[in-house]
Amino acid sequence: MFGTMPERFVRMLGGEDTPGKFGKMVARNFFETMAFNPIPQVVKPIAEAYVNYDFFRGGPIENMADSNLIAEARYNDQTSLLMRGIGQATGLSPKMLDHIVQGYTGTLGAYVLGASNIVARQFTDAGETPALRLDELPVIKSFLRGADPAKSTQFADDFYHMMSQANQISRTINAYREQGRGDDARALQEDNRGLLSKRQALTRTQKALRQLNDRIEMVRIDRTLNAEEKRERIDRMMGQRNKLYQQAVERVHPYFD
Repeated sequence: MFGTMPERFVRMLGGEDTPGKFGKMVARNFFETMAFNPIPQVVKPIAEAYVNYDFFRGGPIENMADSNLIAEARYNDQTSLLMRGIGQATGLSPKMLDHIVQGYTGTLGAYVLGASNIVARQFTDAGETPALRLDELPVIKSFLRGADPAKSTQFADDFYHMMSQANQISRTINAYREQGRGDDARALQEDNRGLLSKRQALTRTQKALRQLNDRIEMVRIDRTLNAEEKRERIDRMMGQRNKLYQQAVERVHPYFD
C-alpha cells in the first residue's frame, strides 16, 4: 500500500492521473491490505486464476499479450524456471502456476521458487545464464525495492488496461453492427471517438513490445555471451521496454478511465 500510493499521489498532483483514478487505487489497496476481500483464502488463489485477476495487485495475472500464446508459453522474467518447466510438461500456464503456488504458500513459497531458479540455472543448455540481480535472490528480493531497471511498472499494467478497454469497445461496435443495431454502434463509436483514435497507436506499441521481448529471450538463450554480457543487454532492453510502456500511457491516458 505504501509503495504504490505515494507514486500515484505524485502522479495525481502532476496531472498524470485523475483524482478518480487515484481514489480507486486507494480504495482497492485499503480493502486488500485490511483483508476485507470476501473470498476465503482457501479458494482465493484458484478463484483468481479462474477469472485471471489478482485482487491484491488489482490487475490481470495474464495480460493481453499472453492471450495470443499457447498456455505453456505464458511467462515473463518474473516467472520461476520451475513453473516454466512444469508448464512445458503439462501444457499449463507458468504464470498461473506461479500465482497459485505463491497464493497458497506465501513468502515461503516465493523463497522456494526463487531458490529453485538458482538450481535450475545450473542445468540449462542455453549457455551461461544471465548474472543474477539482487532482486532475484531469495530473501533479499523481499526487502529490495526500486531496482533499475524495474522488471514491472505501473505503466505496464495501465498499458494493458488501455488495450483491453479499446479492444472491448471496438468489438462491441462490430457486434452491434452484425446484430443490425446500427444506431447503437454509431452512438458508442461517437462516445468513444477519442479512445478509438488511439487504438492503432497502442497496437503499434504492442507489436514493438513483442519484438523487444523476443530479443530479450534470444539474448537469454545465446550460447556465445557470458553471464555479465547477458545481464547488461537484458537490463538495457528491459529499460527500453519500460520506456515504451510509459510513453504509450502518457500519450493516450486522457482518453481512458
